[in-house]
Amino acid sequence: MMKNFEPGIKSNFKKAVSLVLVTTVCTVSVFSVGNLSHKVNVDVDGEKLSTLTLNEDTDKILSQVGVKTEPNDIVTREDEDNEININVKKSFNVYVKRGEDTVTVEIAEGTVRDALEKSGIPLNCDEGANYSLDDKVFPDMNIVVAPFIMITVNVRGDIGQYFVPQCSVIDALSYLNIDISSEDILNVDALAEIYDGMEINLNKVEYTEETVDEEVPFNTVYRKSDLIKDDQQKITTPGKKGLNRVTYRKVIVDGKEVSKEAIKTEVISEPVDEIVVTSDNHQEDKPKEETPKPTPSKPSGEGEGRTIVGSATAYTALPGSRTATGTTPRQGVTVAVNPKKIPYGSRIRITTMSGRVIGDYTAEDTGGALMSGSAVVDIYMSSRSACMSFGRQQVKVTIL
Repeated sequence: MMKNFEPGIKSNFKKAVSLVLVTTVCTVSVFSVGNLSHKVNVDVDGEKLSTLTLNEDTDKILSQVGVKTEPNDIVTREDEDNEININVKKSFNVYVKRGEDTVTVEIAEGTVRDALEKSGIPLNCDEGANYSLDDKVFPDMNIVVAPFIMITVNVRGDIGQYFVPQCSVIDALSYLNIDISSEDILNVDALAEIYDGMEINLNKVEYTEETVDEEVPFNTVYRKSDLIKDDQQKITTPGKKGLNRVTYRKVIVDGKEVSKEAIKTEVISEPVDEIVVTSDNHQEDKPKEETPKPTPSKPSGEGEGRTIVGSATAYTALPGSRTATGTTPRQGVTVAVNPKKIPYGSRIRITTMSGRVIGDYTAEDTGGALMSGSAVVDIYMSSRSACMSFGRQQVKVTIL
């Protein structure tokens, strides 16, 4: 005769069956979600983002990773296997100016030609832009459309006459694909507006290093002895010249060396004194006493606390450029000067005529505008738009 299961046993059996069913459902669910989700790689102007998603819609995926797009952004997508790759190029402003009219163009990529087309400002046959039509646009780019004028440019003695759109000197050189660095010397202010018939002289400045071995003369030391006859002498230790390895930094202007300075000296071997034994009565030749050279006095007014009043301009430079003193130009630090008036390395404070402090800088660079006297200081800035915003200002320069 069969016995009925106890109530407790029946309850435990039901719980066990339920647990098995729940575990099975969860496992299947996780397996399904894992197979249906996609790995997403998002690149926003070089910033990498990644996530997992069940979404297929591009906008929803971008929203999931917190990327908001604008109408002029460029979004591209490429699906491969179980991965989704989305590339976003954010749009930026480019300014197109003709005369008093300025049009703001929102664009994510393209050329100056593309920006002109979007602006609705066409080029007439007697006009040009301050950039080549095939130049790529960049954020806050200022494209100026203006009539062509003729200028003369002299680079290392190579003289040419060119028609360029009316713009600044540095923009005209860029338009002509003439490279210019912060070390180069111009006879005019780089940010000055060009005019018909203007002559621009550009001296290319280069820096080279040369290492040479230089002999170091030895000294002659006399020692007296009563073993040596009168007016006789004997070399007991021959002298030997030393050797230094010296590295010079040369300044080359238009292919010609104009100056050099030693920047490193390595002692290869020390000189050895020559020892000469003489009689007690021997009078060794005394070296001629050199007439002491007068210490040059500072020019009147030069030194700490001196203040100069004049024009201040701003300039920028290509990545990797070096200043006249060999440093990398830095915004808020580097300023170009005429080293005959303000020595390199000087700390200076630049203030407006009303007394507002523009900043404290270090004299590290020079340029044609400084040497010609059309400006007292040329302040380095990291972008051309910042230079244009600064313009030319009358300032006070105090040597700290």
